[in-house]
Amino acid sequence: MLPTATREGPVRWNTLLHDLLHDVGLAPTPAVVTSLNALTSYAASPLTLYSDPVTGSRAVKLHSSLLLALHMTTSSWPTELVEKLALPSVHIGDRNVSVSGPAMEMFVLFYNAAATNCNAGIAFMERVHAHYARSLTSSSCPSASLNGDTRAAFKSFQLGAEIATYGEQALAEESDKLLSATDCYLVQTHFDFRTLREMTELCMAVAKYVHAATSGNFSEKHDSLAKLAHKAYTVRLPSAYTSESLRFLPALLLAAYHRHRAEHYNKAAKVPDMSLVLGHITYARKLVNNVELEFMNSIASSSSSNKNMRQSGGWQLLGRLSATILGTRASKNDAEMDDDSSPEQSFRKLAEMLEGSDLLRVFPIAQILLREIAALYEKYQHENSVVYYMRPAKEKDVIADAPEIEPLDRTATPPNFAPLAIQLSADVTRFDELPAVEKLREMLLQREAAREMREGVQKQIEEVQELVHKMELALVLPPNVESDLARLEGLLYKKKGIIVTLDERFEEAYESVSRALGRYENANEDLSRAKGEYSGKNVSGWGIAPC
Repeated sequence: MLPTATREGPVRWNTLLHDLLHDVGLAPTPAVVTSLNALTSYAASPLTLYSDPVTGSRAVKLHSSLLLALHMTTSSWPTELVEKLALPSVHIGDRNVSVSGPAMEMFVLFYNAAATNCNAGIAFMERVHAHYARSLTSSSCPSASLNGDTRAAFKSFQLGAEIATYGEQALAEESDKLLSATDCYLVQTHFDFRTLREMTELCMAVAKYVHAATSGNFSEKHDSLAKLAHKAYTVRLPSAYTSESLRFLPALLLAAYHRHRAEHYNKAAKVPDMSLVLGHITYARKLVNNVELEFMNSIASSSSSNKNMRQSGGWQLLGRLSATILGTRASKNDAEMDDDSSPEQSFRKLAEMLEGSDLLRVFPIAQILLREIAALYEKYQHENSVVYYMRPAKEKDVIADAPEIEPLDRTATPPNFAPLAIQLSADVTRFDELPAVEKLREMLLQREAAREMREGVQKQIEEVQELVHKMELALVLPPNVESDLARLEGLLYKKKGIIVTLDERFEEAYESVSRALGRYENANEDLSRAKGEYSGKNVSGWGIAPC
């Protein structure tokens, strides 16, 4: 299975944009809120939404269209706001990849949707293998569910290839409009759309052949089956996703081609061209023999170096198989069975080694093919020894007997490029009601001016607070003076246990002085009057005496 990019929680686009606009004193319009809610809903949906055979393609296009429209609207915003559109990082295995905004999130979506569809197709192919594993025979009548599984696998691989192409073409042709140089490098490093497309195209070609080979109406048309097998063989096997078993897939597909070619020549005429029949089936058997030997050598080498051979899907070759191949646990009965040339025992070890491998997940009838090649080889050899007495055609002639199908060129971006917005049928005006760049710049300037004003007022307040603090310090008496005054005040104004305040004492002193002054004035008046009376008496005593 292919790994997907995950994060701890879904992206809440409605909250992200609402908070961003609120920060500059704005709010989204109802139409924008509706689009953001749709985007948030897609972000919270499981990845299986994009692998649904009915609605998967539409869901991918709608989700990516919303992301593209949001990018088209916000990419010209001031850098300060664009940076706030950065999203939480995604995890691919043990790697963390930062996501700068809606455009990069769109590439994450393309990768996840393509990988999910590829994984869904592989799951359908695993069901096909499970069916044959239960039946243990290729002669059993194919069921309707088996046909449905192969058809569903083909459609999943087809949709996966289509979505991977979106990412590949957009990255090759429109990256300068969608991503910065740094983001483009991150996408190219962590999301290999070309390899993903090649893998899904290979699986799609194999699924088409398997569907035909397991279809009751088509399974006997060996000429057509040979062409389908050969076409799958010509599809490039991407090295990035090639596990130990998958590297043998082209050889087995080529063996399938020669197997069908042999049966086609055997049934094409009343008197078959036994030379070509034997030549093709012998070459098919040789290809399988080579695969078996290479596989055995690979396991032996791995065992000698004490390393476990692992595949991308988690397959680990069991030590039991390695020991069997190396002969450490081979018994006498095993040796006798290996010497048996019956079709049931031919390629037995290869069939065992393939069990549980990635190859069977992609090519579920591989073990059936091995048995069929062995059985047909025995059958044609027997018929030739009894009836025809023909020599097999030369190997070079057999190899040359191939359909005129040129290998697909995967060295460049697929042709028929169209802008991503057209491929997605995207409505890039979905977010046109978001504030224009000029309005945002104006609001940012106002916010900056308000910030500077707040900082100025705050600075003045701090200065006043500092001045008040200094004044308080200047007006506060030293502690020793305060204690002395308090002690003096207690001595001077304590009266019968009652402490009299200075104001009360001042009033009391004032009244005392007033009373004293009144008494002085009264006494002075009395003295003056007495003095006057006394003076009058003396004058009258000193008068002229009468003669």
